[in-house]
Amino acid sequence: MKFRFGVMARGLDVVRVARKAEDLGYACISIPDHFGSQLAPMPALAAAAMGTSTLRLAPLVLCNDFKHPVVLAKEAATLDLISRGRLELGLGAGWMKSDYTESGIVLDTPGVRIERMAEALQVIRGLWGGGRCQFSGKYYQVDMEGFPKPAQASLPLFVGGGGRKMLTLAGQEADIVGINVDLRSGDYKDLAANFAAEACDQKLEWVRASGREVELNILVGSLAVTNDVDTALREFAREMETPLDILRDSPHVLAGSVSQLVDLLQARRERWGFSYITVREDVMEAFAPVVARLL
Repeated sequence: MKFRFGVMARGLDVVRVARKAEDLGYACISIPDHFGSQLAPMPALAAAAMGTSTLRLAPLVLCNDFKHPVVLAKEAATLDLISRGRLELGLGAGWMKSDYTESGIVLDTPGVRIERMAEALQVIRGLWGGGRCQFSGKYYQVDMEGFPKPAQASLPLFVGGGGRKMLTLAGQEADIVGINVDLRSGDYKDLAANFAAEACDQKLEWVRASGREVELNILVGSLAVTNDVDTALREFAREMETPLDILRDSPHVLAGSVSQLVDLLQARRERWGFSYITVREDVMEAFAPVVARLL
Protein backbone atom coordinates (compact mmCIF):
# COMPACT_ATOMS: atom_id res chain seq x y z
CA MET A 1 0.00 0.00 0.00
CA LYS A 2 1.04 3.60 -0.52
CA PHE A 3 2.24 5.54 2.50
CA ARG A 4 0.03 7.98 4.32
CA PHE A 5 0.75 9.85 7.51
CA GLY A 6 -1.24 11.06 10.50
CA VAL A 7 -0.70 13.46 13.39
CA MET A 8 -1.83 12.75 16.94
CA ALA A 9 -2.95 15.99 18.59
CA ARG A 10 -3.10 16.33 22.37
CA GLY A 11 -3.10 20.10 22.88
CA LEU A 12 -5.95 22.59 23.05
CA ASP A 13 -5.34 24.31 19.70
CA VAL A 14 -6.53 21.42 17.58
CA VAL A 15 -7.71 23.59 14.66
CA ARG A 16 -4.28 25.19 14.25
CA VAL A 17 -2.60 21.76 14.40
CA ALA A 18 -5.09 20.35 11.87
CA ARG A 19 -4.52 23.17 9.40
CA LYS A 20 -0.75 22.88 9.75
CA ALA A 21 -0.88 19.10 9.33
CA GLU A 22 -2.94 19.45 6.16
CA ASP A 23 -0.55 22.07 4.77
CA LEU A 24 2.42 19.76 5.46
CA GLY A 25 0.90 16.85 3.56
CA TYR A 26 -0.41 14.71 6.40
CA ALA A 27 -3.53 12.72 5.61
CA CYS A 28 -5.15 12.39 9.04
CA ILE A 29 -5.49 14.00 12.43
CA SER A 30 -5.99 11.78 15.48
CA ILE A 31 -7.01 12.43 19.08
CA PRO A 32 -6.84 9.80 21.84
CA ASP A 33 -9.74 9.17 24.23
CA HIS A 34 -8.85 9.66 27.89
CA PHE A 35 -10.18 11.69 30.81
CA GLY A 36 -6.95 13.58 31.49
CA SER A 37 -5.83 16.99 30.26
CA GLN A 38 -7.01 16.74 26.66
CA LEU A 39 -10.01 17.68 24.55
CA ALA A 40 -12.95 15.36 23.98
CA PRO A 41 -12.21 13.63 20.66
CA MET A 42 -15.46 13.93 18.71
CA PRO A 43 -16.20 17.66 19.13
CA ALA A 44 -12.50 18.45 18.71
CA LEU A 45 -12.43 16.50 15.44
CA ALA A 46 -15.58 18.30 14.31
CA ALA A 47 -13.75 21.60 14.85
CA ALA A 48 -10.76 20.26 12.93
CA ALA A 49 -13.08 19.30 10.07
CA MET A 50 -14.46 22.82 9.86
CA GLY A 51 -10.94 24.25 9.63
CA THR A 52 -9.68 21.90 6.90
CA SER A 53 -10.83 20.51 3.55
CA THR A 54 -9.05 17.18 2.95
CA LEU A 55 -7.70 16.04 6.33
CA ARG A 56 -9.25 12.80 7.51
CA LEU A 57 -10.51 12.49 11.07
CA ALA A 58 -9.22 9.48 12.98
CA PRO A 59 -9.88 9.15 16.73
CA LEU A 60 -7.09 6.93 18.01
CA VAL A 61 -9.03 5.30 19.55
CA LEU A 62 -12.41 5.81 21.23
CA CYS A 63 -12.97 3.66 24.30
CA ASN A 64 -15.99 1.43 23.88
CA ASP A 65 -16.77 1.54 27.60
CA PHE A 66 -17.26 5.32 27.59
CA LYS A 67 -20.26 5.40 25.21
CA HIS A 68 -23.10 3.08 24.27
CA PRO A 69 -22.68 2.01 20.62
CA VAL A 70 -26.05 3.56 19.69
CA VAL A 71 -24.75 6.94 20.88
CA LEU A 72 -21.37 6.46 19.20
CA ALA A 73 -22.92 5.33 15.90
CA LYS A 74 -25.06 8.48 15.79
CA GLU A 75 -22.17 10.79 16.68
CA ALA A 76 -19.86 9.12 14.14
CA ALA A 77 -22.40 9.28 11.32
CA THR A 78 -23.05 12.95 12.13
CA LEU A 79 -19.34 13.76 12.05
CA ASP A 80 -18.94 11.90 8.77
CA LEU A 81 -21.78 13.90 7.25
CA ILE A 82 -20.62 17.34 8.38
CA SER A 83 -17.05 16.55 7.26
CA ARG A 84 -18.29 15.26 3.89
CA GLY A 85 -17.03 11.74 4.37
CA ARG A 86 -13.72 12.18 6.16
CA LEU A 87 -14.14 10.04 9.29
CA GLU A 88 -12.23 6.85 10.09
CA LEU A 89 -13.80 5.49 13.27
CA GLY A 90 -11.21 4.14 15.69
CA LEU A 91 -12.53 1.96 18.49
CA GLY A 92 -10.77 0.14 21.32
CA ALA A 93 -11.70 -1.86 24.40
CA GLY A 94 -10.10 0.53 26.92
CA TRP A 95 -6.94 0.00 28.91
CA MET A 96 -5.81 2.92 31.07
CA LYS A 97 -6.60 2.10 34.69
CA SER A 98 -6.74 5.76 35.78
CA ASP A 99 -9.59 6.44 33.31
CA TYR A 100 -11.67 3.85 35.13
CA THR A 101 -10.64 4.41 38.73
CA GLU A 102 -10.96 8.20 38.56
CA SER A 103 -14.33 8.15 36.76
CA GLY A 104 -15.86 5.25 38.69
CA ILE A 105 -16.48 3.27 35.50
CA VAL A 106 -16.12 -0.45 36.20
CA LEU A 107 -12.91 -1.92 34.76
CA ASP A 108 -13.83 -5.43 33.66
CA THR A 109 -11.29 -8.03 32.61
CA PRO A 110 -9.68 -7.59 29.17
CA GLY A 111 -11.64 -10.57 27.87
CA VAL A 112 -14.98 -9.05 28.88
CA ARG A 113 -14.07 -5.65 27.45
CA ILE A 114 -13.03 -7.16 24.12
CA GLU A 115 -16.15 -9.35 23.93
CA ARG A 116 -18.32 -6.29 24.63
CA MET A 117 -16.50 -4.27 21.98
CA ALA A 118 -17.02 -7.03 19.41
CA GLU A 119 -20.77 -6.69 20.00
CA ALA A 120 -20.52 -2.90 19.75
CA LEU A 121 -18.94 -3.19 16.29
CA GLN A 122 -21.92 -5.25 15.14
CA VAL A 123 -24.38 -2.72 16.55
CA ILE A 124 -22.60 0.22 14.93
CA ARG A 125 -22.46 -1.46 11.54
CA GLY A 126 -26.13 -2.44 11.88
CA LEU A 127 -27.17 1.14 12.62
CA TRP A 128 -25.18 2.42 9.65
CA GLY A 129 -26.71 -0.18 7.31
CA GLY A 130 -29.71 0.13 5.06
CA GLY A 131 -32.36 -1.49 7.25
CA ARG A 132 -33.41 -1.66 10.87
CA CYS A 133 -30.76 -2.76 13.36
CA GLN A 134 -32.03 -5.71 15.38
CA PHE A 135 -29.34 -7.01 17.68
CA SER A 136 -29.64 -9.11 20.81
CA GLY A 137 -26.35 -9.95 22.48
CA LYS A 138 -24.88 -10.51 25.90
CA TYR A 139 -24.16 -6.82 26.47
CA TYR A 140 -26.38 -4.88 24.04
CA GLN A 141 -29.98 -5.22 22.91
CA VAL A 142 -30.94 -2.87 20.08
CA ASP A 143 -34.04 -2.66 17.87
CA MET A 144 -34.10 0.62 15.97
CA GLU A 145 -33.45 2.44 12.73
CA GLY A 146 -30.11 4.19 12.68
CA PHE A 147 -30.15 7.88 11.80
CA PRO A 148 -28.33 9.61 10.28
CA LYS A 149 -26.41 7.35 7.93
CA PRO A 150 -22.75 8.16 7.25
CA ALA A 151 -21.75 10.02 4.10
CA GLN A 152 -19.36 7.17 3.23
CA ALA A 153 -21.04 4.02 2.03
CA SER A 154 -18.31 2.03 3.77
CA LEU A 155 -17.02 4.16 6.63
CA PRO A 156 -13.61 2.71 7.60
CA LEU A 157 -13.31 1.07 11.00
CA PHE A 158 -9.96 1.24 12.79
CA VAL A 159 -9.21 -1.17 15.64
CA GLY A 160 -5.95 -1.09 17.54
CA GLY A 161 -4.47 -3.53 20.02
CA GLY A 162 -1.45 -5.39 21.30
CA GLY A 163 -2.73 -8.75 22.55
CA ARG A 164 -3.90 -11.91 20.77
CA LYS A 165 -7.66 -11.52 21.35
CA MET A 166 -7.79 -7.89 20.32
CA LEU A 167 -5.61 -8.29 17.24
CA THR A 168 -7.50 -11.41 16.16
CA LEU A 169 -10.75 -9.43 16.38
CA ALA A 170 -9.15 -6.52 14.53
CA GLY A 171 -7.98 -8.82 11.73
CA GLN A 172 -11.49 -10.22 11.39
CA GLU A 173 -13.49 -6.99 11.57
CA ALA A 174 -11.44 -3.83 10.93
CA ASP A 175 -10.46 -2.03 7.75
CA ILE A 176 -7.41 -0.52 9.47
CA VAL A 177 -5.47 -2.25 12.24
CA GLY A 178 -3.20 -0.39 14.64
CA ILE A 179 -0.34 -2.42 16.12
CA ASN A 180 0.26 -1.30 19.70
CA VAL A 181 2.21 -2.49 22.69
CA ASP A 182 0.24 -4.87 24.90
CA LEU A 183 -1.40 -2.66 27.52
CA ARG A 184 -3.61 -5.20 29.27
CA SER A 185 -1.86 -4.33 32.53
CA GLY A 186 -3.40 -0.86 32.36
CA ASP A 187 -0.13 1.11 32.49
CA TYR A 188 3.20 1.49 30.71
CA LYS A 189 5.34 -0.54 33.11
CA ASP A 190 7.36 -3.59 32.09
CA LEU A 191 6.81 -3.15 28.36
CA ALA A 192 10.38 -3.63 27.14
CA ALA A 193 9.74 -6.94 25.36
CA ASN A 194 6.64 -5.44 23.71
CA PHE A 195 8.72 -2.92 21.77
CA ALA A 196 10.87 -5.62 20.16
CA ALA A 197 10.75 -6.37 16.45
CA GLU A 198 10.01 -10.03 17.21
CA ALA A 199 6.93 -9.04 19.24
CA CYS A 200 5.65 -7.17 16.20
CA ASP A 201 6.16 -10.27 14.05
CA GLN A 202 3.92 -12.24 16.41
CA LYS A 203 1.22 -9.57 16.52
CA LEU A 204 0.99 -9.46 12.75
CA GLU A 205 0.57 -13.23 12.64
CA TRP A 206 -2.56 -12.81 14.79
CA VAL A 207 -3.92 -10.08 12.53
CA ARG A 208 -3.27 -12.02 9.34
CA ALA A 209 -4.78 -15.28 10.62
CA SER A 210 -8.15 -14.16 9.23
CA GLY A 211 -6.78 -14.00 5.71
CA ARG A 212 -8.28 -10.55 5.13
CA GLU A 213 -6.31 -7.66 3.65
CA VAL A 214 -6.17 -4.66 6.00
CA GLU A 215 -4.29 -1.40 6.17
CA LEU A 216 -1.68 -1.46 8.93
CA ASN A 217 -1.02 1.52 11.20
CA ILE A 218 1.77 2.16 13.68
CA LEU A 219 1.90 5.00 16.19
CA VAL A 220 5.52 6.11 16.49
CA GLY A 221 5.61 7.35 20.05
CA SER A 222 9.33 8.20 20.09
CA LEU A 223 10.72 10.02 17.05
CA ALA A 224 13.81 12.14 16.46
CA VAL A 225 14.93 13.67 13.19
CA THR A 226 18.67 13.81 13.86
CA ASN A 227 22.11 12.93 12.57
CA ASP A 228 23.07 11.68 16.05
CA VAL A 229 21.08 8.44 16.14
CA ASP A 230 22.84 6.83 19.09
CA THR A 231 22.29 9.82 21.38
CA ALA A 232 18.59 9.92 20.50
CA LEU A 233 18.19 6.19 21.07
CA ARG A 234 20.02 6.35 24.39
CA GLU A 235 17.61 9.06 25.55
CA PHE A 236 14.61 7.03 24.42
CA ALA A 237 16.02 3.96 26.20
CA ARG A 238 16.36 5.93 29.42
CA GLU A 239 12.83 7.38 29.17
CA MET A 240 11.22 4.07 28.21
CA GLU A 241 13.34 1.90 30.53
CA THR A 242 14.03 -0.34 27.56
CA PRO A 243 17.38 -1.64 26.24
CA LEU A 244 18.80 0.39 23.37
CA ASP A 245 19.26 -2.69 21.17
CA ILE A 246 15.51 -3.39 21.35
CA LEU A 247 14.59 0.16 20.43
CA ARG A 248 16.98 0.32 17.48
CA ASP A 249 14.82 -2.14 15.53
CA SER A 250 11.45 -1.36 17.14
CA PRO A 251 8.65 -0.21 14.80
CA HIS A 252 7.43 2.09 17.61
CA VAL A 253 10.64 4.17 17.50
CA LEU A 254 12.25 6.25 14.75
CA ALA A 255 15.57 8.08 14.90
CA GLY A 256 17.75 9.31 12.07
CA SER A 257 18.27 11.86 9.35
CA VAL A 258 15.55 12.47 6.77
CA SER A 259 17.20 10.05 4.34
CA GLN A 260 17.70 7.42 7.04
CA LEU A 261 14.07 7.68 8.14
CA VAL A 262 12.86 7.32 4.56
CA ASP A 263 14.91 4.14 4.22
CA LEU A 264 13.76 2.81 7.61
CA LEU A 265 10.08 3.31 6.82
CA GLN A 266 10.42 1.65 3.44
CA ALA A 267 12.21 -1.30 5.06
CA ARG A 268 9.53 -1.60 7.73
CA ARG A 269 6.77 -1.50 5.15
CA GLU A 270 8.57 -4.31 3.32
CA ARG A 271 8.97 -6.40 6.50
CA TRP A 272 5.69 -5.71 8.31
CA GLY A 273 3.38 -3.90 5.91
CA PHE A 274 3.12 -0.61 7.81
CA SER A 275 1.95 2.04 5.35
CA TYR A 276 -0.06 4.31 7.68
CA ILE A 277 2.28 6.08 10.10
CA THR A 278 1.08 8.32 12.94
CA VAL A 279 3.40 10.74 14.77
CA ARG A 280 2.89 13.20 17.62
CA GLU A 281 2.04 16.84 16.91
CA ASP A 282 5.27 18.10 18.52
CA VAL A 283 7.39 16.41 15.83
CA MET A 284 5.14 16.87 12.80
CA GLU A 285 7.08 19.81 11.36
CA ALA A 286 10.50 18.17 11.80
CA PHE A 287 9.13 14.99 10.23
CA ALA A 288 7.40 16.77 7.32
CA PRO A 289 10.39 16.36 4.91
CA VAL A 290 10.08 12.59 5.37
CA VAL A 291 6.38 12.79 4.55
CA ALA A 292 7.14 14.81 1.42
CA ARG A 293 9.72 12.24 0.26
CA LEU A 294 7.37 9.29 0.67
CA LEU A 295 4.17 10.63 -0.83
